[in-house]
Amino acid sequence: MTDKRTSGKYIEESDVIVDIKDQDLGILFADGTSPPRIQKLDLLSCFTGSLMVGDLILQVDKKAIRTARDFFDAAQVSGNEVKTVRIRYRRDTFYQIRVLKVAANKRRPNIHTLTVQIRWRDGLTVGLNVDKKGSNILITGIEPNSVAAIHFRLGDIILEVNDKKVTDVSATKKAIKQGFINKNNAILRVERDVTPAKRICDPAEDVQTIITRNSGFWNRPSRLRAIDEEGKKPQRVYNRPETETEPLPVDDYGKALISTPNRDGGAARSDEAAIAETEEETTEEEEV
Repeated sequence: MTDKRTSGKYIEESDVIVDIKDQDLGILFADGTSPPRIQKLDLLSCFTGSLMVGDLILQVDKKAIRTARDFFDAAQVSGNEVKTVRIRYRRDTFYQIRVLKVAANKRRPNIHTLTVQIRWRDGLTVGLNVDKKGSNILITGIEPNSVAAIHFRLGDIILEVNDKKVTDVSATKKAIKQGFINKNNAILRVERDVTPAKRICDPAEDVQTIITRNSGFWNRPSRLRAIDEEGKKPQRVYNRPETETEPLPVDDYGKALISTPNRDGGAARSDEAAIAETEEETTEEEEV
């Protein structure tokens, strides 16, 4: 990222270089925005890590972008082509999510309660999907490449919004939206299960012994010498101006070869071949 400029208190403009390798760009823009504003960015999009939801696309390779169609025309690739583009975007850093406090539950040590501040402007979605399961309001979806993806986890339980307990999905959304309208701010109290993931199995005993014995090996002196580059050695080239050939005998005892008889499971032979073989064996016995 280069050429970072700031205009206004929260507005920043920056350039980013992206290699586009797929015809499916994995990006969706909000309707009717000019310059186009990113509404959704897929997790596997080539713009992941470079752009974020809410960014405005200003230029592609110094060409002004006014609509979503302008962007797709400038960034689209064909076939197996790899296209490198320079994108100038504008980002509003007013949109922030901060964890103000983390409190552990003494009775349930695996449960943490977080106080999260969302500083937002009405008109741009936070990127959270919530649903009611039992008596809890759970976060069941998080928009990839959004600010929310950094601070929230699937399964988080929303307990309060702006110091008011919430037990209904519509009431939760309404309380968050009202906070954005009134103060551009919403305070969420969230409960999170931080139980570590269970391991499927432990390594074998000999593997554990090797790992323990070699723990911190990079801090101990080694008896082995470092690998040094060796100079090129002269190579021997064998060259003969003339070549000779010598035939090798294949069958030197003079008898005709007899086919191996069929075995169970072997490839079946035709009846004519079997009869011919029987006649050949009979003739050889008479001659003997």
